[in-house]
Amino acid sequence: MKPAAITLTIQARSGPIKVALEPDGEIRTFPMSEELLKESPVVLSNQPKDTLRFMSGLTVQLPDTLAYTYAQLSDLLDQVNAKIRKQSGTMSKLAPQAKGLTFQFRSPYTQTMTIVSQNSSKTLRPDRAGAIAFPLDKQALSENPTVTVSEKPVKVSAAF
Repeated sequence: MKPAAITLTIQARSGPIKVALEPDGEIRTFPMSEELLKESPVVLSNQPKDTLRFMSGLTVQLPDTLAYTYAQLSDLLDQVNAKIRKQSGTMSKLAPQAKGLTFQFRSPYTQTMTIVSQNSSKTLRPDRAGAIAFPLDKQALSENPTVTVSEKPVKVSAAF
């Protein structure tokens, strides 16, 4: 079954709540409220038992441009980690920390990412799945190179 045909419905006491899915099956926003958290209702799907898989990830919103400074990307990663710590509450010391970003591109995977600093230039290309892993490190942050992509990525997610 194509992801667009999948339905998810939260069986809340106040009535059913449909969960919006993107055509590729991605859930961009999942209905959350204090009442739902306390209630912890069942979520039903139109899929046969044991055929639906759920994977989670955190995406970031890039500025609407093809060039970024290393500091901008590092700041996005800091924001992701701050959100994770806040959501983890008293367990924040045990929470995972994102180490970098993954840029996901649309097929065909001919896109490039170029990192240019005062002393060097490096070009990265997507893997077979269309992703470029971009780990952030403190030394590169001090140089603050420019990171340019040849095409806007489909999404950028936190990498752990």
